Amino acid sequence: DRAYNVASIARASMGADAVLGVGGGTRPGFNERASTADVLEARLRPSGADGQGFRVLIEVLGRRSRADADVAEGGTFQCAEFVRQTVFREDADRAPDLAAPPQQSRGAPLVKLVETVNTYRLAAPGRIESQQLTKTYLAADAAYTMPTSDIATLQQARAAGGLAVDVRLYDVAYVRARQAA
Repeated sequence: DRAYNVASIARASMGADAVLGVGGGTRPGFNERASTADVLEARLRPSGADGQGFRVLIEVLGRRSRADADVAEGGTFQCAEFVRQTVFREDADRAPDLAAPPQQSRGAPLVKLVETVNTYRLAAPGRIESQQLTKTYLAADAAYTMPTSDIATLQQARAAGGLAVDVRLYDVAYVRARQAA
């Protein structure tokens, strides 16, 4: 469901035609390695980006979960996930080569660490509600930014001083779909 969620959010926020592929098998030559529960790769071309394409690699670094009481009795269930999101620019002058390794993308990538915590509770039979807190941090990944002389990425990460550069809180409701008779 991660591939579906990533594609749906990208289409909603970047435009209906922004998603070129997500995970393995969606396009010929797409990186099959990047379609596991812990690694996902997406190819995007957001509307308003003047044809600029991006390759996004999402790697899960850690997960935790816990329940403070029986959810059916009014308790909550919490899930946390920490991922590294690496965004590579594709050559804007031509269609992206979906089989090319990320190292052939232009420029140093933007590396972000994203922490997401969901707290779920049973609101009513057939309805689960969740509060989702997402924090995004910039990271200077030495493997990519040094010694390529892309000092801008490193300076952005240092300027943030380890603080989240984006914090979002979402209220989410999961409602059981009606079953066909």
